[in-house]
Amino acid sequence: MDFRGKIVVHTTSNGTKGMINATKANEIITGSFVNAKAIVKYINQNSFDEITLVSTASLAFGENNEDIMLASYIKDILEKKVIDETEIKSELQNSYVAKFLLQEAKVPGTDIDLCLDFNRFDFIIKQVEMDGRKVLIKQEV
Repeated sequence: MDFRGKIVVHTTSNGTKGMINATKANEIITGSFVNAKAIVKYINQNSFDEITLVSTASLAFGENNEDIMLASYIKDILEKKVIDETEIKSELQNSYVAKFLLQEAKVPGTDIDLCLDFNRFDFIIKQVEMDGRKVLIKQEV
């Protein structure tokens, strides 16, 4: 479906709550593996006094879930560490969450592959205030 020029409402089980509860943040951007390096680029282009990477994932699944691994991935890039993306992808593809999505939720495997297409996009998704509402916008970096 072509979404150009359309308003899209997207909610997550935890991400939306996390953004709404981040009342003391000066700025909020969302992220995933598909735009991780764009997030790093955005961070490096700005003079932030403090950066907090927040995972809204349930800790019930342990540390090998995509939210926590994404935060670690971004932190490692910022710290200029060597990263094995293949290892991260393999770990996530074999995680409890991936197995649940494939077997129980019947999510197509191609969806997981798309989510793990590292650095596919060079933009961030940023929260802004518009007409008294908090909305997310695409911002090129």
